[in-house]
Amino acid sequence: MFLESNLKIRGELYIPIALHLLSKEDNIKSIKKVYSHRQALAQCKTFLLEKIPQAKLVEVESTAKAAELASKEKGAAAVASEIAALEYDLNILEKNIQETSLNYTRFLVLSKKDAENPTGNDKTSIIFSVKHTPGALFKALRPFALYDVNLTKLESRPIKNKPFKYIFFCDFEGHRKDKKIQKLLQELKEEVSYLHILGSYPKADMNVGEENE
Repeated sequence: MFLESNLKIRGELYIPIALHLLSKEDNIKSIKKVYSHRQALAQCKTFLLEKIPQAKLVEVESTAKAAELASKEKGAAAVASEIAALEYDLNILEKNIQETSLNYTRFLVLSKKDAENPTGNDKTSIIFSVKHTPGALFKALRPFALYDVNLTKLESRPIKNKPFKYIFFCDFEGHRKDKKIQKLLQELKEEVSYLHILGSYPKADMNVGEENE
């Protein structure tokens, strides 16, 4: 999306995710098939294998789609949210079946402008591609070590309609207006074939381990 849009990242949110086993059935022993998104199935794998080993696990595009399918099929269940249970009139057979309570999904706040003023506790997101030469990625990452900047995320994705070529998504601590970040980005620009700043914004706090007041 970011390759085809001028939108900027203005903020981020971490939302705790609770996953439940939903079905029209009343008994978990009746479940023969479980639908869900690939990631949700992975997060609940231990429960599913231990409690309903007979069930076939089927990946679909979203947990909402899983709930929709489960609502129409006898003996089917979905791994999805409580909202999905209400939307599709499903019974919650088991609650909170994810393997960890520290289960968060990150959401980005998009706008035509990013958060222009540094707060002192910021994050910057960029995308870049490297030259097709030996050591290209190493050279691209070297400025982060040189300026002692912490990378919080680095992942590669294939570029659409360009076989065997990849774009890198990168998050790191600091604001694009910080002096050392400006120097870092300038050196990075000299090492890569493409660089686009997605935005600088305040870092979100997941409040992990804190009790709700």
